[in-house]
Amino acid sequence: MTATQAVRRRLAIIGGGSSGLVTLKYALDELPDWDVICFERGARAVGVWGDPYPGFVSTSTKYTTQFACFPRFEAVLTTAADGPYAEFFRDGEYGQYLEDFAEHFGLLDHVALGQRVTSVKRCGERWRVERVGGDGRVVCERFNAVVLCAGREPIVDVDVGDVTTVRPDEVLKTDPAAVRNLRVVVYGGGESAVDVADRLADRSHGNEVYLSLRSGVRVSPRYHPVRGVPSDFLRNRLMLSFHPDVRNVLGRRFVDWRIAHEKIFRYLFPASATADGREYAGSVRRRDWDRRLSRAAGAVFDVYHTKNDGFLDAVGDGRIRIVGARADDSGGRFYEFGSTAVTTIDPDVAVPAVGYRSSVASLTAGAAEFEDFYLGCLHDRFDDLFVVGSARPVIGNVPTMSELQARLVCATLAERVARPTNIRSERIRDREEVAKRFPSLSQAHAYPVEMFAYCDAIAARLRLGPGETGRAGLTSRWRRALQPASTLHYSDPKAWLATPVFMPPSLVCLLLLLKPVDAFYRFWLWLCRRAVS
Repeated sequence: MTATQAVRRRLAIIGGGSSGLVTLKYALDELPDWDVICFERGARAVGVWGDPYPGFVSTSTKYTTQFACFPRFEAVLTTAADGPYAEFFRDGEYGQYLEDFAEHFGLLDHVALGQRVTSVKRCGERWRVERVGGDGRVVCERFNAVVLCAGREPIVDVDVGDVTTVRPDEVLKTDPAAVRNLRVVVYGGGESAVDVADRLADRSHGNEVYLSLRSGVRVSPRYHPVRGVPSDFLRNRLMLSFHPDVRNVLGRRFVDWRIAHEKIFRYLFPASATADGREYAGSVRRRDWDRRLSRAAGAVFDVYHTKNDGFLDAVGDGRIRIVGARADDSGGRFYEFGSTAVTTIDPDVAVPAVGYRSSVASLTAGAAEFEDFYLGCLHDRFDDLFVVGSARPVIGNVPTMSELQARLVCATLAERVARPTNIRSERIRDREEVAKRFPSLSQAHAYPVEMFAYCDAIAARLRLGPGETGRAGLTSRWRRALQPASTLHYSDPKAWLATPVFMPPSLVCLLLLLKPVDAFYRFWLWLCRRAVS
């Protein structure tokens, strides 16, 4: 071993899905004098959604989910010849995108497949990483720094009475053979829960499926009634520039109007020729349940819309039946949704899909907690321990947020970006703000964020963002404000400047007319803070 090899520092990336791969890419860019290795427990470096069940359709479009460093898709409307949901990743398309990404940047030479990491333990000034290989052999190695990209584990220790339980991640495998021709109750109203219910309600599985909800949910359709385009394409920075409180109130009203007056929306904002026939539509029963679920939605769903409208088709067809919470401890009797009446189901199987817990505490044996990470990625005590991919966006997607997190983590390791000198106090203040906005969510396992406000905060630390000046700069900024919101905006303008604007001019004008309301509300909040201080 040469002297140069002896002093090379080592970085371990735990998890080889989208977050792990993009972290690996930037680590190789930023840390050429480090030995970098990514441990992935699966046989392919594609993560959970890179190898999904047949019929899978992503909830975010290809354009908004792709990495800014590997742009392959434009914001364009596809035709009927491309098949349904062609603007979205279908079946294994996302896995193929990740494999192409890994091949393009030569990442697989630094990925160890079939390696399940069981422990990340602090030993002096380094981290001891213990893993189990496919042959069952336990291997321990030491690293100077560790990035945890292993995602989260489903919460399955939920009281469902005496009913047999099945993990939600087992259901979302290619062939959930254990759940066939059964009476099933799925608990939860988030995206994983409705994905599971929709998957099990496929007619070929022969199941009788119930979805148990404590409150309603607010559903965000893949294709919007405004022009029949993907909802992602209408979500722009002008819309996101409103204060979250104002945006949520307006959004709630808009959703109610959209459901109640769908025909008017279609008349006022007709679909383009390429989008014809793909508007947000469905049976009377489907629309009725959409309305009922939206009206009963709690405060969390004012912010977190469930971005899978496909399960409403199953509700409209009667393949999924909505019920309320459990009525007793048996696990067989439930309240009818929105009623005190009780119905008996006596399920064969229960699938608790009520949320996920972070793996940080279990992997580090309590040395680190998920709440300890500033911006969800920088530990406030260990300057060599990081998390990427565990922040949860309000209307957005995880992979593109992970890319910015990875850039911040790797730039910090390279000492190109300094850690905040008061990182602990900043982390506490940040978490207090999160607790105010999302009081019902456990911060021990969730870090909910406004996607683009969060991305802007990271981009500011990296000194990314618009640098244009003069008339041309104002023009490009205005165009960026109206285009589909995307993290491509933090990259080379060539990657996004020609992207079309999909929001109708009438809605742009309406948003501009509402900006004084937003300004007044922000001023009122400022006065309130002054009065308290």
